[in-house]
Amino acid sequence: MAAKAKIIRVALYVMLLASAAAAVLMGERLWQAARAEQLPAWAPLIAPSAFTAFVLIYGVDRWLLVRRGRFPPARALFQFAVAMAFLTFLWPDQLSQWRAVRGDQSVTDPVITLLGHRDDQVRAAACELLGWREQRDALSFVQKHAQTDRSTFVRQACEKALTRLDAAPR
Repeated sequence: MAAKAKIIRVALYVMLLASAAAAVLMGERLWQAARAEQLPAWAPLIAPSAFTAFVLIYGVDRWLLVRRGRFPPARALFQFAVAMAFLTFLWPDQLSQWRAVRGDQSVTDPVITLLGHRDDQVRAAACELLGWREQRDALSFVQKHAQTDRSTFVRQACEKALTRLDAAPR
């Protein structure tokens, strides 16, 4: 039983390190990729989900240790409470990012929808059309693609469209 417990603890700490590293070091890049539709909207949620799984398994581990009399209950409760506090700080931001990415996908304007097309030329043409139409309600979408699109061609087209949109009457 002790060997299994060590394996579980090592796996737990590997989960902790992997999820923390992904969330801290790559979190914003993952959300940018999701906004640019290079990743599915759910992909950036893998790291916080792994951390959540860690916290739950960690809580069970602490409970089992306390139950066997090998760990002080107050210390276990404190450790679990600290882990839960991290979760309460982590998830609201992650969920708001996810809602923002998902909200972009519920647009009904067909030209804005074309900004999500996988063909670079289609996305560039959509930006150009939005600029020529002086469609100010699409400003945030054009800005997003001007900053985060994977294609330089699309970013340049969107930057030109932004210039037209900025000059458009309000």
